[in-house]
Amino acid sequence: MPKYLTLGLSLLPVVVIIVGMIGWIFTLRADLDTVIEAWDSQNIEAVINQMDNNNTERIEEIRESLAELERVQSIQKNEMESIMADHSYMGDILEELGERLPPGERRQYGNY
Repeated sequence: MPKYLTLGLSLLPVVVIIVGMIGWIFTLRADLDTVIEAWDSQNIEAVINQMDNNNTERIEEIRESLAELERVQSIQKNEMESIMADHSYMGDILEELGERLPPGERRQYGNY
C-alpha cells in the first residue's frame, strides 16, 4: 500500500473520534444550557417569592411606623393648640394691661 493511503487510514479513526467528541461536547453544552436555564428560572421564582415576602413584611413595618407617626402628630397638634390658646389668653391679658398704661407704654399683643 502506498504510504499516503496508510497514513490516511491510520488517521481516519482519530478524525472520527474527534468529530464524535465535538458532537458530544456540543450536545453536553446544550444540555447544560437547558439545566442552567431551568435552574435560573426556579431560582428567579424563589427570589421573587422571597422579595414578595420581604416586601409584605416591610409594608407592614411601614404601616406600623405610619400609625405611630400619626399618633405623635395628633399629640403635637393638640399640644400646639393648647399652647396657642394659652398665648392668646396671655395676649388678651397683656392688651388689657396695655390699655391701662400711659400712652407711651402701649404695645400690641396677640393676633395669633
